[in-house]
Amino acid sequence: TGAGGPTQRDPPITAALLLVHVALRSGDRAGMLAFSDTVTGTLPPRAGTAQLRRFLDATRPIQPGETEADYDDALTFYSRWQTRRSLVVIFTDVLDADQGKALIRQCVRLRRRHLPLVVTVRDPALDDAANAVPRTGDEAYARAVAGGLIADRDDTLRVLRRSGADTIDAH
Repeated sequence: TGAGGPTQRDPPITAALLLVHVALRSGDRAGMLAFSDTVTGTLPPRAGTAQLRRFLDATRPIQPGETEADYDDALTFYSRWQTRRSLVVIFTDVLDADQGKALIRQCVRLRRRHLPLVVTVRDPALDDAANAVPRTGDEAYARAVAGGLIADRDDTLRVLRRSGADTIDAH
């Protein structure tokens, strides 16, 4: 968090750090795969207190970007990289129907060996735009777009749940 307050990356990173902390205190191993349109970082799973520092160091350079996540590339890489059965927590903000299809496809594939958990963080600005009373044509358009994005996101989460992936939709 900089002087301007929390950024879009802070809640998922904080949640991941807490999850890693709990896993390591329980004696489990924890690792990380960071990706956008390509895999941008890996941290092999390990146990022990030093792993939390490694995780913190590995997440420090992660910044939100304008590129779409390539779930096919990243989760195929993960399947080859980690063959041991594991809980795979995917922090994402799926908005686009095509991305949602790729995420669903990969979670179904992951379920053969792993337990996928998709954690999404709702964007309050998107919810506000979808619920705003429009006063102009531009505001009506923004409301319609926001409503469509939320509907696509909700559809993706519903299909993910039906396909056997666990999901958490957090505010």
